[in-house]
Amino acid sequence: MKKLTTVFVFIIIGLTLVACGGDEPKDIEVTIIDLNIESNEIIADVIVTETFKELKQLEEIAYNVSSQLYEENFEIIGASSYSLIINFYDSQGSFDAEDVSYGTIIFDVNKTMENPGLSLNQNQLSID
Repeated sequence: MKKLTTVFVFIIIGLTLVACGGDEPKDIEVTIIDLNIESNEIIADVIVTETFKELKQLEEIAYNVSSQLYEENFEIIGASSYSLIINFYDSQGSFDAEDVSYGTIIFDVNKTMENPGLSLNQNQLSID
């Protein structure tokens, strides 16, 4: 009887955990629509067609995009110092109207020899 009760409890726990699975992760479409590298600046314009509930969600995307841009342009950057400026838009219409709807984030790239790679300079992102 104890074995049957134990098995029954495990089945109920298993079904409860399956029911608590929640929503599937949702893919977010991120499109880099323009990228310019001039003198010591890398300027990217990015469209993110997503409505955010929290600023942290947009910041996570911004950090991922900055890492991707850094890696893709690593050979061009080398050991030189750059500013990586990323403008975020909520639609193609916002980009066409030059309305930086989600704001801008700026990173220093290879700021010093002691601090290579990306370091946050300014975070002007907003979901308002």
